[in-house]
Amino acid sequence: MQSSKISVYLEILSQTATVEATLLFTNDDNKTSLLYRINSFISGTINNNLFIITSSDGNRVPYTGILMRRTPLTREDFIELLPGETLTSRVTLNDAYRFFSGRHLYTAQYSAYDQSFERRGLFKMVSNEVNFEF
Repeated sequence: MQSSKISVYLEILSQTATVEATLLFTNDDNKTSLLYRINSFISGTINNNLFIITSSDGNRVPYTGILMRRTPLTREDFIELLPGETLTSRVTLNDAYRFFSGRHLYTAQYSAYDQSFERRGLFKMVSNEVNFEF
């Protein structure tokens, strides 16, 4: 499996009642790349389990969000990123993940397969790991 030409940088802001993820998707290629719209969270909603979130004791935070049924891909399902261009999106992780009660230390990472519209195959996109308390 190849790595995607789109890199992902993750930032987490944990507040009293919410955990917000900011994702920066950057086209590292010298030509235009396409980013699968659902994987980008550009709508501000989480429609798939694309975060790996674990507590400091090793327990994985359960995904409780929806899983969208996918239809055959069309060009409209993708966002065009020019060479060097960055797309920023934000989502509230509490909307789709059930964090444990009480305060805990967590590690989060974004992980998705970039379903290329123009190239055959899947391309792995993995962000940096982020530690936070919530």
